[in-house]
Amino acid sequence: MQSNVTYLCFHKLPATDPVTETQRAGSYCLGLFLIHTPTYMLRQFIAILLILLLLVIIAGALLKWHVLGELASEERIGQILSIFFNVLYGLTIAVVILAVVQENGNPSKTLAWILIILALPLVGMLLYSFLGKSLRKQKLFINKRNRDLQSLGELEEKQLLTFEREATTNLTSVKTHRRLARLQLRSGKFLLFPGNRVHILQDGPATFEAIFAAMERAQYFIHIEYYIFEEGDLADRIAAIATRKVQQGVQVRLAYDGVGSWSLSNKYCRQLKEAGVEVYPFMPVRFGPLANRLNYRNHRKIVVVDGTVGFTGGINVSDKYIKGDPKLGHWRDTHMQLEGPAVSFLQYIFLTDWEFVSGQNMIRQEHFPRPDPVGNIPVQITASGPDSDYASIHQTYVSMLYEAKEYIYLSNAYLIPDESLMMALTSAAMSGVDVRILIPEASDSFVVKWSIRSYLEELLAADVKVYMYQKGFLHSKVIVADDSLASVGTANLDIRSFEQNLEINALLYDADKACMLKAQFFTDLQDSTALNLDTYRQRPRFDRVKESVLRVLSPVL
Repeated sequence: MQSNVTYLCFHKLPATDPVTETQRAGSYCLGLFLIHTPTYMLRQFIAILLILLLLVIIAGALLKWHVLGELASEERIGQILSIFFNVLYGLTIAVVILAVVQENGNPSKTLAWILIILALPLVGMLLYSFLGKSLRKQKLFINKRNRDLQSLGELEEKQLLTFEREATTNLTSVKTHRRLARLQLRSGKFLLFPGNRVHILQDGPATFEAIFAAMERAQYFIHIEYYIFEEGDLADRIAAIATRKVQQGVQVRLAYDGVGSWSLSNKYCRQLKEAGVEVYPFMPVRFGPLANRLNYRNHRKIVVVDGTVGFTGGINVSDKYIKGDPKLGHWRDTHMQLEGPAVSFLQYIFLTDWEFVSGQNMIRQEHFPRPDPVGNIPVQITASGPDSDYASIHQTYVSMLYEAKEYIYLSNAYLIPDESLMMALTSAAMSGVDVRILIPEASDSFVVKWSIRSYLEELLAADVKVYMYQKGFLHSKVIVADDSLASVGTANLDIRSFEQNLEINALLYDADKACMLKAQFFTDLQDSTALNLDTYRQRPRFDRVKESVLRVLSPVL
């Protein structure tokens, strides 16, 4: 899918021009940045700057070649061009800062980008071009959002009319969390489905055993969507099953993220396509003008088989989930298998993503078999990303914290909270709620590790209990509260998951599953170390410096 923006870039100036190497490099970098301007006015302004630059370069060349005689010397030409480039440089910084401000985003994030741009102009502008620009309001995602919402409007209105009655009579397990369920319905049209069966799957071996078994039973279609899809034993097993099922007449579709699955080879994809599997990447990245798409990724993990069984959670397709990681060790994660009416919404999310990557509108009756109730668990599938009007999963996490009465336990790999989530965590703990957070001691990123740790002292001081998982790398994204509510999905506790990535979670309104996840949480605590506030305050000064420096970057991570 092509965007509706125009990309601009400079060619390097000839070496004979009276411009220093630094100025040539600067002009090239500035040209690389001047892409995806957010408003028509900025595009016009930048176009004027480019025209002025072209005119001055031409004038300089004419002067140097003595077209105007002896009116200017070589030194004078250099001075003129030097002044122009300095002015252009300053104007470009101003334009970039204006673009950052006009995003109307989170104030702390906006301020962080401005400080980076002012401190390291070229580096900051390039980083903002790669990572900072919001696509939520751009046509690329507006079109997707409009198509998604149009098909859900009637269903939402129908359920809203009967929601109060159903929540208080037929769905007694939802009664306690009626406000949260209604919030999901209003913020993202996330329908509530009773009558489901849920299997909690701990770690890679159990998860992929269940996924492979479901794929082997497929009769009509298999839909697969992953952030990370790495070649190896698991990918080979998926390819073998997919190839065999296609030969049996089953439709198989695979969508993978263009950045998360960066290592996935063309050969592997070609072999799948030759076998009859439909394969598409989500927003593939080609460095250069498309580099700003690095920042908006599909972090979802979805498998749907025949519209009757589905899977989601934190586990990607990577052999480290069954063999461990050479550096981080055992990969601890949580997934879930879903059967029943809620699978239809998991299928709906996949098909809207599929239309985005392939251009195919697959929302047809044959893909929604209306599975009969097979259990008694009410489930609400929630999703968010740049294609949604609200940061729905962020709203979910904050609401769960404010709604908790006795306890709320959070297990997550990445804890970089914004102000609202930090306020919810500390307020819940200080009001007497037992708030516990489990994060990994090991980290797959130096920057993220020290950014996370910059928040821990403040949390500990507010009576939040923090535990560091020691037995490998904890990657679960699970929240459980009050023996009645649980969330399992893909979203981290960080700004990237809340505002930039496409994520998906499942809310389980069920005491049995909540207690099961609570028991697993305490099992993981046995392999963890509890942080003590007094001891943590005595950490080395250099650690504090790393935390302070990298916390400044946390709004843009």
